[in-house]
Amino acid sequence: SAFAAMKKGGGKAKRNAASTRKGFGAPPPTFDQIVEGLRTRLPNEDAEARDCPCGSGQTYGECCRPFHVGEVLPRSPVEVLRTRYSAFAYRLPAYIIRTTHPECADWREDK
Repeated sequence: SAFAAMKKGGGKAKRNAASTRKGFGAPPPTFDQIVEGLRTRLPNEDAEARDCPCGSGQTYGECCRPFHVGEVLPRSPVEVLRTRYSAFAYRLPAYIIRTTHPECADWREDK
């Protein structure tokens, strides 16, 4: 019976041992490790030849991709907004975080 099994074990539930023996566990993943695990919405083929989601009328390769890969920095607030919009559309969080100003309420220092 359940009572007999409980009495046999002393009536106390056994705790599972921690799966790691490094103090409080393994360190949390880095930002780069998290981003690597996320799927983007970039098209698999011809992403650079497709229309840019920012609405400029140019292809992604001509318009926002150079900003996303760090080849060029935005020169105006409009460029920042367009490139951030296309980064959001293609799910590129690293670019959005890199272009968030420290005075913005959403900005957080990487800890």
